[in-house]
Amino acid sequence: SPAVRDYFETLGLDVWDPWAFFKLLDADGGGSVEIEEFFLGCLRFSGQARAMDVGKIIQDQSWMMKNQGRFQSYMEVELGKLREDMASFMATGPGRPVSTAMI
Repeated sequence: SPAVRDYFETLGLDVWDPWAFFKLLDADGGGSVEIEEFFLGCLRFSGQARAMDVGKIIQDQSWMMKNQGRFQSYMEVELGKLREDMASFMATGPGRPVSTAMI
């Protein structure tokens, strides 16, 4: 509502996406914003973003991208092994003994 938007502006908060803002305020991820989370979040997010804030975001994003790449590589290797195991299992067919190495 315009009244709430005006209130946030008086606090120095530019809340153009209320849902994203309240997700940021929900520090513990509990699905609700406790009064302490609200006040601390309003203090943290008021005013202009500082260069250090932006730098931290860039650093965190780089870390996430690097680790996502590692995870993806790991999963590709593991899925390849699983495909090989499944192909070997399927090749044994009914009535053929299954190797204990596959179990």
